[in-house]
Amino acid sequence: MSKSRSDNQAPGLKVVRVPDCPVCGSNDVLVAFEATSETREQFRNLSEKKYLGKMNGWEDALSLNISYCPACDHHWHAEQPDKASLMSMYAAPMKGRGDRKAPENIALDEAIAKQARNVFAMVSAKKRSQATLLEFGGGLGRWGNAFQAAGFDVTAYEPVSERTERGNHSTDKVVRDLAQLDGVEFDAINIEQVLEHLTDPVGEMRRLKEFCTKNTVIRITVPNFSKFATKQDPWVDFPYAGRMHILSPYEHLQGFSARSLQTVLLRAGYKEISLSRLIQACAGRVIARRFVGACSPSLRETAVYAVPNVG
Repeated sequence: MSKSRSDNQAPGLKVVRVPDCPVCGSNDVLVAFEATSETREQFRNLSEKKYLGKMNGWEDALSLNISYCPACDHHWHAEQPDKASLMSMYAAPMKGRGDRKAPENIALDEAIAKQARNVFAMVSAKKRSQATLLEFGGGLGRWGNAFQAAGFDVTAYEPVSERTERGNHSTDKVVRDLAQLDGVEFDAINIEQVLEHLTDPVGEMRRLKEFCTKNTVIRITVPNFSKFATKQDPWVDFPYAGRMHILSPYEHLQGFSARSLQTVLLRAGYKEISLSRLIQACAGRVIARRFVGACSPSLRETAVYAVPNVG
């Protein structure tokens, strides 16, 4: 359970403490990384160089420690900014990008287009002429535009208006609050690298069930922290050494493994989509990944296609 407290060291910032695992709820938690004065100096460099100083002072209020749950192989920031502070961070223009608008051809990427077509093919044939999709975390419009081109009627949810304004969305259905979609159900939901930004990924996934039918296809991807950590010491460049870290504070609050992502699905009430439905969609690469992951868990990826578990 998260706890929040006010802190005077960074005006307006409230510190959210997450003592238990935000994925499986275990309180058998280890300290994976304990911050030092050098860590806080690197964080100040990150704030200045990437966020134009927006996070200055946060390093005095937030521990920058990383927790680890052995039960589900999950990492997370032990202390996090409150939602309002996070939204202000996302709204700030990043250095080098400023307020410039995204290019009109932002979605013209064949790899993205192919994945959008795969999801469209997983939707029931009876629904395809009027298939709807919720882009959860619309960002600049890259993925939403690809799904629109694949045949979906897309609604983009993006809570940070500044990101929407910098984007180029081909849909005119862009909402900032999920309450605006009360009573609406979608044939598909795309969650492309969003869960790692959330303090409560399980709670958010449970809420999304409000917008699902029993056949809604949910596509989820998150950065694979576990895979990253097998290739190098994950803390050498933490939190910043000239490039964004996979657990860069406080863009990425969660560090997923394939196991912890599966745990989110199970606890939130979802299951992986059936193999027969993947075959029907001719999603050969997705099928191959599933078989590889089944044979060798260490090679499982943090990308899944799921449906609500109503059985």
